[in-house]
Amino acid sequence: MATLTPDEVWFFQQNGFLMLRQCLDEATVQDLREATERNVREMADPLEFEPDAERQPEQVRRLSKILDRDPIYMRVATSDAVLEPLSCLLGPNLELMTNRHNHLMVRPPGSAPVYWHRDLDWGLPFVTALIYLDDSTPENGALQVVSGSHLLPFPRPNRVPAEQVKTDPIFRQALTVPVPAGGMLFTHYHLLHGAGPNRSDGPRRSMTLGYCPVDELGSEQPPNRICVRGERAYRGHPGEQG
Repeated sequence: MATLTPDEVWFFQQNGFLMLRQCLDEATVQDLREATERNVREMADPLEFEPDAERQPEQVRRLSKILDRDPIYMRVATSDAVLEPLSCLLGPNLELMTNRHNHLMVRPPGSAPVYWHRDLDWGLPFVTALIYLDDSTPENGALQVVSGSHLLPFPRPNRVPAEQVKTDPIFRQALTVPVPAGGMLFTHYHLLHGAGPNRSDGPRRSMTLGYCPVDELGSEQPPNRICVRGERAYRGHPGEQG
């Protein structure tokens, strides 16, 4: 994976999202699918089922803590295909968060919509990486975004009430972003996004991971982050801690 072009970096900064096609080879995508199918069959917690559904593999909506479930997930999360473009957005020193995202959306046939939300209204800046195991299309519930909404000056709740979505004109600007299997979608943590229902006859599976720049004023390694590129550089002033 080559580094991002200046135009792609600009596009992300202005729009709050960036889609990259064909980032993973077919063999890697197939390994991810097989690991996911095995985890769905085993139904090992923590996981989430579709609303009001019985606890059975066909109704698994989300697998949580995937970085601990199979080595393939960590291998992809720390691959150059993912980290090289991310370093263009976040800088050379990157951390992978284990307590934010770290899940895989299965989205089986008939899966309910994903409500409109932001990943955080305020807090540690980070980028969400969505890595697709299946083609994401309008029919199977591709992600929808309000382009540029990460720059809106007025605060909004992390989870937007359905009534507000119906009446707030900003949501009339929503775009659907299809992504092919093996592709990735980066989103800014303030970007408003959601997804429609899965009306297809197959799942719409995607890894969801969170990355942030190393905190150069933090003198200790945070317990829920893994440095995956560069180093934990500390640039605070000596004698000014505490």
